[in-house]
Amino acid sequence: MDILLDNMETRAEAEAALGGAAFWRAELELARNDRKEWLDKTRQVIDRYRDEREGSARAERRLNVLWSNTETLKSALFARPGKPDVRRRWSANADDEMFRDMATVLERALAYGQDRHDPFLPVSSAVLDMLLSGRGVVRVGYDVVLGEETDAAGVVREVLVDQEVREEYVHYADFLHAPARKWDEVRWVAFRHLMTRDALAARFGEAGFEVPLGHSIAQESSPRKGEVPEGFRRAELWEIWDADSRMRLWFCEGMDRLLAREEDPLGLDGFFPCPEPLCGPVRTNDTLMPVPEFCIYQDQADELDRLTMRIHRLVDALRRRGVYDAQFKNELASLALAEDNRFIPVDAYAALREAGGLSGVFASEDITPIAQVIASLYQQRQALIQQIYEVTGISDIVRGATDPRETATAQRIKGQYGSLRLRMRQDAVIRFVRDLVRLKAEIVAEHFEPGILTAMTGLPVSADMLLALRRDSLRNYRIDVETDSTVFEDTESEKAQRMQFVQAITSFGEKWIPAMQRMPEIAPLAIALLGFSVRAFKAGSGLEDTITRVMNDLADKARAKQRGLAVPAGGKGS
Repeated sequence: MDILLDNMETRAEAEAALGGAAFWRAELELARNDRKEWLDKTRQVIDRYRDEREGSARAERRLNVLWSNTETLKSALFARPGKPDVRRRWSANADDEMFRDMATVLERALAYGQDRHDPFLPVSSAVLDMLLSGRGVVRVGYDVVLGEETDAAGVVREVLVDQEVREEYVHYADFLHAPARKWDEVRWVAFRHLMTRDALAARFGEAGFEVPLGHSIAQESSPRKGEVPEGFRRAELWEIWDADSRMRLWFCEGMDRLLAREEDPLGLDGFFPCPEPLCGPVRTNDTLMPVPEFCIYQDQADELDRLTMRIHRLVDALRRRGVYDAQFKNELASLALAEDNRFIPVDAYAALREAGGLSGVFASEDITPIAQVIASLYQQRQALIQQIYEVTGISDIVRGATDPRETATAQRIKGQYGSLRLRMRQDAVIRFVRDLVRLKAEIVAEHFEPGILTAMTGLPVSADMLLALRRDSLRNYRIDVETDSTVFEDTESEKAQRMQFVQAITSFGEKWIPAMQRMPEIAPLAIALLGFSVRAFKAGSGLEDTITRVMNDLADKARAKQRGLAVPAGGKGS
């Protein structure tokens, strides 16, 4: 098969020679081989994270530093979905109301979509996959809801009821792509689906009944050995997005032909329904397959488990034990179980005193060496944990642990430099969420009908606005789609920014409003400067329309007042 593919000059020749199903079977197999080593490592890491142990391993004692580090990083990297922030791209468009309205419509539509389909779970699941496997994937789903309507003549026709766009989490094992060194070189991506017979029939019609149900979800539920009821079987399908042909293909391993071919269903500029996967920090430039981060410090984690097990055994052996004179066995046995303020009578007390008292008839085992070894092991374990923190980049200031002897300046410097790698990871998550929002914005602009957009946003969508939204070049040149932070924001910093915005607007009004009243001719300049200032503040984006409207009203009143002063006493204009 490989020799045959090597002799083909183009993919079209290879697909024509092999047939569609055989060609994609070979492509998928190449992709599986490319990810095999990564997938094996990922499964081992996840077993370690879940503490999956069997047999004698259950008696072992471990310190699950992988779980601890993952929870710490997960909370630091992603706290909430970023809110859509759609603006006009250039300040030169300040007077272009249509593009301002376009940005508002897109932002409100995206915000409505987030309220309806919360993206927190898909994105947080991808972040967890990234921390454990090195890669997280989320795709964008688009659905059209159709209904029936009866007109005045009694004719029933199909009508558009609703349109939806949302994020969908993709499990790390359900995603394949063509082997490549960078994302721009990826020719196709594929998503794995397990579908019942009813789902196949609803999706593919009569062709769905030809698909073999080769995947079993309950091998032990069969009434006879080797047979599994159809209710516990699924068809394993691959949804392939081929960028070369801009086609969506449906492939089933047990069929000798492709199940379906569809023209590009979304019409996205980048074609794929997903952004570049969210990747961890351990990767190289010669492949897109990452390395699970745990593999970098797994030797230290194994050593940590060995130290924990030794500490457990020594602590278990650290018991109060000793020997005593059998002549006083009843008294000493009762003494070992005595409670507070209880005294044990001794028949041969004189003999006990002659023998040197309790210390003369009883000797305990010296546990000082064991205690010293345990203390040394605890110190060694703490040093090993700190070494793991240094490898992963989790600084003590990020974890909330500080040294009371350090000055505030020293702690601030440690926090600044200790969070450099953390900041890079946070930026990667922000870019990932932004790319998802941009894909959704493109789908909204390309496919959503004006009536649906108006119902979502409460704003009228004109024909010119709809045309501009659906023209890729014009929309991309004039509209910028971003998101705000996806991590916890500093409340005090946000308050300071809002106060700074209020002070800036107040100062501007105190200086420019009197000048506008004296010289209405400078009103356009004042309004342009104010809009330029407002757009620099994130807090002012929602107030831009209100501020502009108020300034225009003040300018109109100033012009009317000036015209009134110019009218002579006779009541006629000059």
